[in-house]
Amino acid sequence: MTYLRRNPRHIPLHRLWAFATLQNDLVLPEHAHILDCEDCRTSLRVCLKSESFGAVLLELKREDDSGEEPAFDFQDDMEQQENDL
Repeated sequence: MTYLRRNPRHIPLHRLWAFATLQNDLVLPEHAHILDCEDCRTSLRVCLKSESFGAVLLELKREDDSGEEPAFDFQDDMEQQENDL
């Protein structure tokens, strides 16, 4: 599983990080999506065990190095996160 390239079907990585670090909550459809989506659940687990957003990106990149096609572009996510501020 990788989550490093934007996919509109997934919850943005910065939203999962904000939820995991108690900075924000998810809306009901996002909660439902996590129950149905293995990629988002795995990414949320990475967020929960990581000490920083950078550590999340490194862990997901490590998984990406396995040769699978990335599902999320973290650079787009960082731009989105800056726009949200």
